[in-house]
Amino acid sequence: MGEHELMIFGNKDLPQRTPERPLVTFAVFAYNQESFIRDAIEGAFAQTYEPLEIILSDDCSDDETFLIMQQMAAAYRGPHKVVVRKNHENLGVLGHVLTVAKMAAGKYMVVAAGDDISFPDRTERQVSFLERESDRVVVVSSHDVIFDENCDLPNQKQDSNLRLRKQWYKNNNSWFHGGTACYRLGVLRELPLPTSRLLYEDMALINIFKAMGYSSGFMEIPTIRRRFHQLNLGMQRPERNPWDEERRILRRIEHAADVMDYAADVIEGEGGKAAKLRVQAAIMRKYAKWPDLNFVDRFLLFFESLKAGYMRKASAKVLLGKDVVLDIRSLWC
Repeated sequence: MGEHELMIFGNKDLPQRTPERPLVTFAVFAYNQESFIRDAIEGAFAQTYEPLEIILSDDCSDDETFLIMQQMAAAYRGPHKVVVRKNHENLGVLGHVLTVAKMAAGKYMVVAAGDDISFPDRTERQVSFLERESDRVVVVSSHDVIFDENCDLPNQKQDSNLRLRKQWYKNNNSWFHGGTACYRLGVLRELPLPTSRLLYEDMALINIFKAMGYSSGFMEIPTIRRRFHQLNLGMQRPERNPWDEERRILRRIEHAADVMDYAADVIEGEGGKAAKLRVQAAIMRKYAKWPDLNFVDRFLLFFESLKAGYMRKASAKVLLGKDVVLDIRSLWC
């Protein structure tokens, strides 16, 4: 899983880190996001924190994403160091994040998606939070502000999203929102690269951190503007053909099962925790075959999930509905 030669722009001689101001990496991760990547990079360049290493990383896009990264980095004249790189092959989100983590120079790594926009004080706020916490708090995430392709705010999503995240964090103190995450890099660097293309890096890391006794922090203030559009990995799309949407959800559940197996491999020595994750992955794969199951099989799967203490949102709809009625978060949050 190689990469093109690194290109370095901007302030190549960053000032030395100090105990009060550690060097931080701000990484923009992109894949086929030529329509949005300029906004994401401008958000990175606008960060007020120093000293800051910015990594613009492309996951083998087949559009103009990487070219735009190069052009903007070459034109940058600000105080930050800017590194541009591209994977030789598409690694998926988890492999992409871990690959960059292993080359990043900072004490912390702020993660930014190529279709979102970080507020200028994002790094300042998140680093300040982690600097106040113990080393057992390995990641901090935050609320966000959602906007669509027309820059309109679907406000009805804001309050419900924040309520859900607060509840998830209350239920699991290792939970975090991956799209707004800032990590302690020392922990990420120790994790093995996946051998296959895996999505949902936060799902894998939440389970790994929890098994290893790490926790997370959550800031209720927004640190990014998150773009809601048709290519979002985790967005539900009720306006689509219901059968197309069903197949998309089933594929997501299969991807999630692969992610859980990766997490189980990483924590194999942590008592029976790996075995529990493998059970969960097996249940996910059964749900991914939902349309092919008859009523009896669905009924049995429902109770298998409950017995495993796994699907807290199980309902009669799961038993009786003809369509897939599960949000993927029902299977792991």
